[in-house]
Amino acid sequence: STSYRIMEKILKITSIIPVAETDILTAMTLKWNDFEDCVQYAAARRNGIDCIITNNIKDFKNSIIPIMLPADFCKG
Repeated sequence: STSYRIMEKILKITSIIPVAETDILTAMTLKWNDFEDCVQYAAARRNGIDCIITNNIKDFKNSIIPIMLPADFCKG
């Protein structure tokens, strides 16, 4: 299906990283508005991720990791 083809293309240029217990514990200390964003950020930091691609840039205002909109990432 189309969605599988799209995912195959995305996975060729991105990485999916695991979430560890330490990421959850770190996320709990961040106390951002959205806990899920805290978890993503903590896992990204632990894994040395270069940037986070999201439509919710405002939710990552305290990030030391660069944050990009999907459209900007695709412009490349």
